[in-house]
Amino acid sequence: LPVAREIHSAVADEAEANLPVTTVAEEILLRGARDGTAHLVEADAALLPGMRPAYREWDFGLVPGDPPEEFEGFALTGRVDRIDVDDTRLVVTDYKSTTVASSHARAAFEREGRIQLPLYAAVASRRLRREIAGGFYRSTCGGSPRGFVRNDISGDQFVRTDRADQGEIDSLV
Repeated sequence: LPVAREIHSAVADEAEANLPVTTVAEEILLRGARDGTAHLVEADAALLPGMRPAYREWDFGLVPGDPPEEFEGFALTGRVDRIDVDDTRLVVTDYKSTTVASSHARAAFEREGRIQLPLYAAVASRRLRREIAGGFYRSTCGGSPRGFVRNDISGDQFVRTDRADQGEIDSLV
């Protein structure tokens, strides 16, 4: 976490140096972005105890020699924002710049037609040979992650109704 804080500060300093701020409103927005992303770094460090962020901007099927992932009649390519792993499991994270709300909840996946997260979790599971322990959307604005997560993943940051046993996760995916 101390290294992550230093990196965040350096990146934020560089971004601020390259952005012309001419109004008080722009200054407030810039400060809010810096504070929000700093908070996200802090929160993400404690989000999945016992797991580590192993992959960031992990892509599949996007470069020559890496074929798309086949799913019963269609081929999928994409990029996963973050994948955390332990010895046998993985959790997929998709960051959003907007607020993550109940429309991103596990219960809304079928109703809202949200298929990206379960599909990306399936591809990561196939390619990394780990069991799916969760997949969720994280807002860079803060708030609780929403999606699906196994009951045995510790932490009170997950909404109760997004928790599931392994059978429910397998069925969702």
